[in-house]
Amino acid sequence: MKHILLAVATFLLMFTGLKAGAQARIDSSSLGKTFEVILKDNSTYTGKMIRLAGGDIIIHTKALGDITIPKLQIQTINEVPSNQEEIDSAHLEDNAFATRYFMSTNGLPAEAGQTYIRWNWFGPDVQYAVSDQLTIGLMATWIGAPLLGDIKVSIPLAKDLNLGVGVVAGTGLWVFPEFKLALPFGALTYGDRRNNITFSGGYGYVNTGTNSGGRMIYSAAGMLHLSKKVSIVFDSFILPGNKSDNDYAGLFLPGLRIQSSNRSAFQFGYMAVSTINGTSQVPIPMAQWFRKLK
Repeated sequence: MKHILLAVATFLLMFTGLKAGAQARIDSSSLGKTFEVILKDNSTYTGKMIRLAGGDIIIHTKALGDITIPKLQIQTINEVPSNQEEIDSAHLEDNAFATRYFMSTNGLPAEAGQTYIRWNWFGPDVQYAVSDQLTIGLMATWIGAPLLGDIKVSIPLAKDLNLGVGVVAGTGLWVFPEFKLALPFGALTYGDRRNNITFSGGYGYVNTGTNSGGRMIYSAAGMLHLSKKVSIVFDSFILPGNKSDNDYAGLFLPGLRIQSSNRSAFQFGYMAVSTINGTSQVPIPMAQWFRKLK
């Protein structure tokens, strides 16, 4: 357990470390001019500088509109002809997959109309954004059961701070018709579509027909952008032990996501299971393919 806590702490330090860096030299004479801005994570944007706000600059881009960029995240900034085509790696800003980790979700909003499928080794998962704040989805195994449905509402709280509330519910269908599951949850996310960390919790209820019960489930998850195409992804589920039987259990999933475009990504990682008896690695890797449908 100590090793797992150390890994989570290391992720947090790496995440917050992205805020550090040297400030670019920018002043009021830059307003109204077009610039190419390269961030320390190698993301590139081209747009007209419209405002300076303390430690931030605001540029207007054709694809994304107004973007606020902290000066501390800027690696280089160069003036370019105002008619130059916008050059950026903005697929990370317009990234439908950024709302999901390996298994859990976060509080980030979607873009209305976006639809994508995530292929897991055990079955497909389809997500559809009804609006910027409301998403619905279905997940199943390759034999069609169990079948799980989910719904989530995203609520912006502040800059880089979003809350997601929703529920996952499902049934065993023809394989196990007596099986029922429900998991209402909340997820608080700090960060953007490149770098974020999420703390979530919910109450999982299961009814097998002969037995039923529930317990709290917690999660810490996050994403750390390493380069234009590669990100670290971390996910976890933690079931605190009851005082009577001390049956603590935890599932931890670190891995990498490789995203070559707006429309597709691949991620893989390895699971570790922790109980009161120790921690062991699951020999089967977790591999997932994302494909944007709309």
